[in-house]
Amino acid sequence: MIRTTLVLIGLAAASLPAAAAGEVAPEVHNLCLQAADYRGCVEAQAGTPEYLGNKCPKQYAYMGAGNCQQVVCSYTGIGGGDRHNPIIAGKSTWKCGNRINWWSYAGIDKGHLKLGAIAPVQQTDDCPSVEPEIGWNSSCENAKPGWRAAEAEAKRPKCSKRLAPFECDWNAYLEANPGMKAWAEANPGAAEQQRIKLTADPLKN
Repeated sequence: MIRTTLVLIGLAAASLPAAAAGEVAPEVHNLCLQAADYRGCVEAQAGTPEYLGNKCPKQYAYMGAGNCQQVVCSYTGIGGGDRHNPIIAGKSTWKCGNRINWWSYAGIDKGHLKLGAIAPVQQTDDCPSVEPEIGWNSSCENAKPGWRAAEAEAKRPKCSKRLAPFECDWNAYLEANPGMKAWAEANPGAAEQQRIKLTADPLKN
Protein backbone atom coordinates (compact mmCIF):
# COMPACT_ATOMS: atom_id res chain seq x y z
CA MET A 1 0.00 0.00 0.00
CA ILE A 2 2.75 2.45 1.00
CA ARG A 3 4.83 1.55 -2.06
CA THR A 4 1.82 2.02 -4.36
CA THR A 5 1.08 5.41 -2.82
CA LEU A 6 4.68 6.54 -3.18
CA VAL A 7 4.77 5.42 -6.79
CA LEU A 8 1.60 7.33 -7.59
CA ILE A 9 2.92 10.44 -5.87
CA GLY A 10 6.20 10.11 -7.74
CA LEU A 11 4.38 9.86 -11.05
CA ALA A 12 2.22 12.85 -10.20
CA ALA A 13 5.23 14.92 -9.17
CA ALA A 14 7.07 13.83 -12.30
CA SER A 15 4.22 15.16 -14.43
CA LEU A 16 4.94 18.64 -13.08
CA PRO A 17 7.50 20.79 -14.93
CA ALA A 18 10.99 20.09 -13.58
CA ALA A 19 11.38 23.52 -12.02
CA ALA A 20 7.90 23.47 -10.48
CA ALA A 21 8.34 19.99 -8.98
CA GLY A 22 11.46 21.13 -7.15
CA GLU A 23 9.76 24.30 -5.91
CA VAL A 24 6.80 22.66 -4.14
CA ALA A 25 6.89 23.89 -0.54
CA PRO A 26 7.09 21.09 2.08
CA GLU A 27 3.81 22.18 3.69
CA VAL A 28 2.03 22.11 0.32
CA HIS A 29 3.60 18.74 -0.52
CA ASN A 30 2.40 17.24 2.78
CA LEU A 31 -1.06 18.74 2.32
CA CYS A 32 -1.42 17.24 -1.16
CA LEU A 33 0.07 13.80 -0.42
CA GLN A 34 -3.33 12.19 0.05
CA ALA A 35 -5.05 14.08 -2.78
CA ALA A 36 -6.30 12.05 -5.74
CA ASP A 37 -4.98 14.79 -8.05
CA TYR A 38 -1.57 15.73 -6.63
CA ARG A 39 -0.72 18.17 -9.42
CA GLY A 40 -4.13 19.85 -9.25
CA CYS A 41 -3.82 20.19 -5.48
CA VAL A 42 -0.37 21.79 -5.75
CA GLU A 43 -1.52 24.20 -8.42
CA ALA A 44 -4.62 25.10 -6.42
CA GLN A 45 -2.54 25.83 -3.31
CA ALA A 46 -0.17 28.01 -5.31
CA GLY A 47 -3.10 30.11 -6.46
CA THR A 48 -4.80 30.42 -3.06
CA PRO A 49 -4.40 33.88 -1.49
CA GLU A 50 -3.33 34.09 2.12
CA TYR A 51 -6.25 34.29 4.54
CA LEU A 52 -5.93 37.47 6.61
CA GLY A 53 -9.30 37.97 8.30
CA ASN A 54 -13.05 37.93 7.91
CA LYS A 55 -14.38 41.22 9.29
CA CYS A 56 -13.62 44.90 8.77
CA PRO A 57 -13.91 47.52 11.52
CA LYS A 58 -17.33 49.12 11.94
CA GLN A 59 -18.30 51.31 8.99
CA TYR A 60 -15.46 49.89 6.84
CA ALA A 61 -15.83 47.88 3.62
CA TYR A 62 -13.49 45.14 2.45
CA MET A 63 -11.32 46.01 -0.56
CA GLY A 64 -9.28 42.81 -0.89
CA ALA A 65 -5.69 41.84 0.01
CA GLY A 66 -6.47 42.29 3.71
CA ASN A 67 -7.48 45.95 3.39
CA CYS A 68 -10.67 47.72 4.40
CA GLN A 69 -11.77 51.27 3.64
CA GLN A 70 -14.02 53.53 5.63
CA VAL A 71 -17.43 54.20 4.11
CA VAL A 72 -18.26 57.89 4.30
CA CYS A 73 -20.94 60.18 2.93
CA SER A 74 -20.28 63.03 0.55
CA TYR A 75 -23.02 65.63 0.12
CA THR A 76 -23.96 67.71 -2.90
CA GLY A 77 -26.98 69.70 -3.92
CA ILE A 78 -29.99 67.89 -5.38
CA GLY A 79 -28.92 68.79 -8.88
CA GLY A 80 -25.29 67.76 -8.34
CA GLY A 81 -23.80 65.10 -10.58
CA ASP A 82 -22.06 63.09 -7.86
CA ARG A 83 -22.72 59.33 -7.62
CA HIS A 84 -22.23 56.46 -5.17
CA ASN A 85 -18.92 54.62 -5.39
CA PRO A 86 -19.85 51.47 -7.40
CA ILE A 87 -17.69 49.20 -5.21
CA ILE A 88 -19.95 49.72 -2.20
CA ALA A 89 -23.24 50.83 -3.72
CA GLY A 90 -26.09 48.45 -2.90
CA LYS A 91 -24.00 46.34 -0.51
CA SER A 92 -24.01 45.71 3.24
CA THR A 93 -25.86 48.38 5.24
CA TRP A 94 -24.18 51.30 3.52
CA LYS A 95 -26.57 54.24 3.22
CA CYS A 96 -26.38 57.98 2.94
CA GLY A 97 -29.56 59.93 3.53
CA ASN A 98 -30.29 63.48 2.58
CA ARG A 99 -29.64 66.38 4.93
CA ILE A 100 -31.11 69.83 5.27
CA ASN A 101 -28.98 72.71 4.02
CA TRP A 102 -30.65 76.03 4.61
CA TRP A 103 -28.02 77.77 2.50
CA SER A 104 -28.69 75.80 -0.69
CA TYR A 105 -31.33 76.63 -3.29
CA ALA A 106 -33.29 73.41 -2.79
CA GLY A 107 -32.70 73.36 0.97
CA ILE A 108 -31.54 69.73 0.80
CA ASP A 109 -28.18 68.06 0.08
CA LYS A 110 -28.07 64.52 -1.27
CA GLY A 111 -25.67 61.98 0.27
CA HIS A 112 -23.36 59.78 -1.82
CA LEU A 113 -21.37 56.75 -0.63
CA LYS A 114 -17.61 57.28 -0.85
CA LEU A 115 -14.45 55.55 0.42
CA GLY A 116 -12.10 57.08 2.97
CA ALA A 117 -9.36 55.91 5.36
CA ILE A 118 -7.74 52.47 5.10
CA ALA A 119 -7.56 49.89 7.91
CA PRO A 120 -6.55 46.20 8.09
CA VAL A 121 -9.14 43.43 8.09
CA GLN A 122 -9.81 41.76 11.44
CA GLN A 123 -10.65 38.24 12.63
CA THR A 124 -13.73 37.08 14.53
CA ASP A 125 -15.09 33.64 15.39
CA ASP A 126 -18.61 34.93 14.78
CA CYS A 127 -18.23 34.80 10.98
CA PRO A 128 -17.06 32.16 8.46
CA SER A 129 -13.27 31.86 8.19
CA VAL A 130 -13.09 33.32 4.69
CA GLU A 131 -12.37 36.85 3.56
CA PRO A 132 -15.41 39.11 3.05
CA GLU A 133 -16.65 39.79 -0.44
CA ILE A 134 -15.49 43.07 -1.95
CA GLY A 135 -17.56 46.02 -0.76
CA TRP A 136 -19.04 44.21 2.24
CA ASN A 137 -18.14 44.54 5.92
CA SER A 138 -17.76 40.87 6.90
CA SER A 139 -18.08 37.30 5.66
CA CYS A 140 -21.19 36.97 7.88
CA GLU A 141 -23.16 39.02 5.37
CA ASN A 142 -22.80 36.39 2.63
CA ALA A 143 -22.59 33.29 4.83
CA LYS A 144 -24.43 30.15 3.73
CA PRO A 145 -26.83 28.41 6.14
CA GLY A 146 -25.07 25.81 8.28
CA TRP A 147 -21.62 27.36 7.88
CA ARG A 148 -20.69 26.68 11.52
CA ALA A 149 -21.31 22.94 11.15
CA ALA A 150 -19.44 22.90 7.84
CA GLU A 151 -16.40 24.61 9.40
CA ALA A 152 -16.45 22.29 12.40
CA GLU A 153 -16.46 19.29 10.06
CA ALA A 154 -13.63 20.73 7.97
CA LYS A 155 -11.49 21.34 11.05
CA ARG A 156 -12.26 17.98 12.68
CA PRO A 157 -9.26 15.60 12.65
CA LYS A 158 -9.94 12.80 10.17
CA CYS A 159 -7.65 10.39 12.01
CA SER A 160 -6.75 9.08 15.46
CA LYS A 161 -6.03 11.59 18.22
CA ARG A 162 -2.47 10.24 18.25
CA LEU A 163 -1.93 11.41 14.67
CA ALA A 164 -3.98 14.62 14.86
CA PRO A 165 -1.05 16.77 16.11
CA PHE A 166 0.87 15.65 13.00
CA GLU A 167 -1.96 16.58 10.59
CA CYS A 168 -2.76 12.87 10.24
CA ASP A 169 0.64 12.22 8.65
CA TRP A 170 1.85 8.73 9.62
CA ASN A 171 5.45 9.41 8.55
CA ALA A 172 5.61 12.65 10.54
CA TYR A 173 4.29 10.73 13.55
CA LEU A 174 7.06 8.14 13.18
CA GLU A 175 9.76 10.79 12.80
CA ALA A 176 8.62 12.40 16.05
CA ASN A 177 8.57 9.02 17.82
CA PRO A 178 11.89 7.21 17.21
CA GLY A 179 10.85 4.17 19.27
CA MET A 180 7.68 3.75 17.20
CA LYS A 181 9.66 4.22 14.01
CA ALA A 182 12.12 1.48 14.99
CA TRP A 183 9.20 -0.85 15.78
CA ALA A 184 7.55 -0.07 12.41
CA GLU A 185 10.77 -0.80 10.51
CA ALA A 186 11.19 -4.10 12.34
CA ASN A 187 7.53 -5.09 11.91
CA PRO A 188 6.34 -3.72 8.53
CA GLY A 189 3.21 -5.90 8.38
CA ALA A 190 1.97 -4.94 11.83
CA ALA A 191 3.03 -1.33 11.21
CA GLU A 192 0.89 -1.18 8.08
CA GLN A 193 -2.12 -2.38 10.03
CA GLN A 194 -1.44 0.23 12.70
CA ARG A 195 -1.09 2.94 10.04
CA ILE A 196 -4.46 2.00 8.54
CA LYS A 197 -6.06 2.05 11.97
CA LEU A 198 -4.62 5.41 13.04
CA THR A 199 -5.18 7.19 9.72
CA ALA A 200 -8.83 6.12 9.45
CA ASP A 201 -11.61 8.64 10.08
CA PRO A 202 -12.93 7.76 13.57
CA LEU A 203 -16.49 8.75 12.62
CA LYS A 204 -16.56 6.52 9.56
CA ASN A 205 -15.37 3.28 11.12
